[in-house]
Amino acid sequence: MIENDLSDNYRKKKITVATLSTFYPPISGSHLRIYHLYKNLSKWFDIEVVHYAECNTKIRKTEIYPGLWEISVPKSYKHSNAENDLYNNNYTWFNLHLLTPEYLLELEKSSKSSEVVICSHPYSFPAVKEIKTKKIWYDSHNFEYQLQKSLKSNIHNDKFLIDIKKIEEECCKTSKLIMPCSLEDKNSMSQEYNVDTNKFFVVPNGTDTDNTKCVLPEERYRFKEKNSMNKNLSAFFIGAYWEPNILAVEMIIKLAQKLPDVIFIISGNVCDYFKNKIIPSNVKLTGEISARQKQLLFSYTDIGLNPMLLGSGTNIKMLEYLAYGLPVITTPLGARGLNLKTNNNCIICEIDDFYKSIIDFKNYSLIERNKLAINARKYVESEFNWRVIAERTYNHIKDNKLV
Repeated sequence: MIENDLSDNYRKKKITVATLSTFYPPISGSHLRIYHLYKNLSKWFDIEVVHYAECNTKIRKTEIYPGLWEISVPKSYKHSNAENDLYNNNYTWFNLHLLTPEYLLELEKSSKSSEVVICSHPYSFPAVKEIKTKKIWYDSHNFEYQLQKSLKSNIHNDKFLIDIKKIEEECCKTSKLIMPCSLEDKNSMSQEYNVDTNKFFVVPNGTDTDNTKCVLPEERYRFKEKNSMNKNLSAFFIGAYWEPNILAVEMIIKLAQKLPDVIFIISGNVCDYFKNKIIPSNVKLTGEISARQKQLLFSYTDIGLNPMLLGSGTNIKMLEYLAYGLPVITTPLGARGLNLKTNNNCIICEIDDFYKSIIDFKNYSLIERNKLAINARKYVESEFNWRVIAERTYNHIKDNKLV
C-alpha cells in the first residue's frame, strides 16, 4: 500500500466516482479520461473509483496511484446474462445495478466518507440515486442523448432513447456540478435540459504530454531507415468498438482502395467488426494493443487519421496524435471542441477531401511536416495537458466552494 505524505493536521477531502467498467490500465477513450483526470486531481483529493468487474472475481480495492483507488465489484451471473440479452427481459442499462447489490453496498460504503459522488457517464446515475449521498456531480464524457440519437444503426430501441434522455436530464438537474468535455456539449445540454449554464464547467479531454515524447516526422523517417522498414507512407487510426469508429474505418477502407501504396494501420477492438470482412491488403488490423505497442505505433507512423462522421464531446485520439508529433488529417467533426487551425497544427477537411489531403501530404517536405508536428505539440502542451486541466478544475471547485 502506498502511503500519502500528509500530516495528521491536514487530510485531503475524499471523492467517490461511480462508473461501469474498469479503467486501468487505460488504453483508449473514456478510460484515459477517467484515469488521467482523477490521477491528477488526487493531488488535492483522495479518490475512489467504484466499478463493475467480470464474474468469477472477488471484490478488490487497489491503489493504482497515490491517492487514487479502484474498487472492483464482480457482476452477478444474472447481471452478466441480462446484459447480453437486454430488452428481451425486464432489464435495461438503467436498472442492471439491481442485479449486483454488492455494487450498491460498495458505492454506499465509499460515499459515506466522501464529500461528493461523481457519476462518470449518465449510466451510473440510477445506482447513485439509490444511495444516500451529500452531493452529486456529473462527469459528462459526451452529450449522451444527442450522441445516441445520432447513431444511424443504433442497436437500441426508441425506449432506450427516451430512457437515456430522462436519466441524463435528471442527472444534470440533480448535480451540483456538470463537467462536459467541450463548450459545444455544455451549450447543447444546457438548452436541451433547461439547466443553468453556471452549473457547468468545461473539463476538456487531455493528454499526458509530461510523459509523452514528441517524435518529429524526420525522426520517424530515420527510424524506418534504421530498422529497414517499408518506407511507404503509413496512416494510423485507433478506436474502440462503437459505431462512429466503425464508420470511420469503413471510410479508411475506401481510401485504401484508392491509395494502394499507402499502408493503413487500424488498432483497437474496432478491428473485431472487420475480422471476417474482405479488406484491401494495404489495411493492417492489429486488434487491441498494449500500451507499449501503442507507443511504438504512435512513434513511427506518418499520419494520424480521424475521419469521424458521428460523435459528441472531443476525441482523445486526436490529442494523443498531436502530443506524439504525429501530423493529423481530420474531419471538422473529429476536431470538434479543440479549436485547431487547419494547415497550422493539423489538416482539417471534409471526408470527400481526405484522398486529396493524403496525396498532398505525401508531397510535403520534412520541413513542412515538422512544422505541423511542432505547432501541434506546443498547442496541446499549453491547452490540453491533463495536469493543467486538473489544476483548472480544482481551482474552479475551490473558488466556488463546491466541496
